[in-house]
Amino acid sequence: MSAVYLPAEELRPDLEPFAALSRLAGAVMVGHALYPAYDPSMRPATLSPEVIGGVLRGRLGFDGLAFSDDMEMKALDEWGDLPERCQAAFAAGCDVLMVCHTLEALPEVVERIAHPALAERMADANRRLDTYRQRLITLRSAREYVDFMRNNTQGEKLERVRQALAQIQEGGTRTSTD
Repeated sequence: MSAVYLPAEELRPDLEPFAALSRLAGAVMVGHALYPAYDPSMRPATLSPEVIGGVLRGRLGFDGLAFSDDMEMKALDEWGDLPERCQAAFAAGCDVLMVCHTLEALPEVVERIAHPALAERMADANRRLDTYRQRLITLRSAREYVDFMRNNTQGEKLERVRQALAQIQEGGTRTSTD
C-alpha cells in the first residue's frame, strides 16, 4: 500500500491545486494511500473520515461526488471483508463504492450501508449523486447544442428556433431533440 510519510506542513503545497479545482470538479476518486499526517490511525484514505471529511470536504471545500477506488484491492485486505470495508468507506464519506469483481457480495454490501445509523450519510450521498446526474445532463445538453450549431445550416438553426417558439406558445417546453 502506498504511504506518504510527510508532515502536514510539507503536504500543504500539494493540496493547493486541489483546492483551486475543488469547486469545478463534479467528482473525485479517493485512493487507498495512507496519510499519517491526516489520519494517525493509519487508515487508508478511502476508509478515513479524517481524510475524506477533514481534508477533502473540510479543508478543500469539495462537495461533489466521492468515488472509492476498487474496494476489492489487496491493499484493503487487512481492513475486513468486502462488506465491512464498503461500510467503513461509505461511513468515511465515499458516496459511490467501486466493487469491480465480486458481484455476489453486493446484497450484503447494500445491507451494510443501509444501516439506520448511516441514514443521514445516505441522504448526503443521494443528494450528491442527484447533483452529479444533473451536471451530466446539463453537459450532455450543452454538447448536443454545440454539435447542432456546428453541423447545421443557418436555415436549420432558424427552423429549430421557430419550432421551440411554437412549442412555448402551445404551452410545452420540449424541443424536437428531446
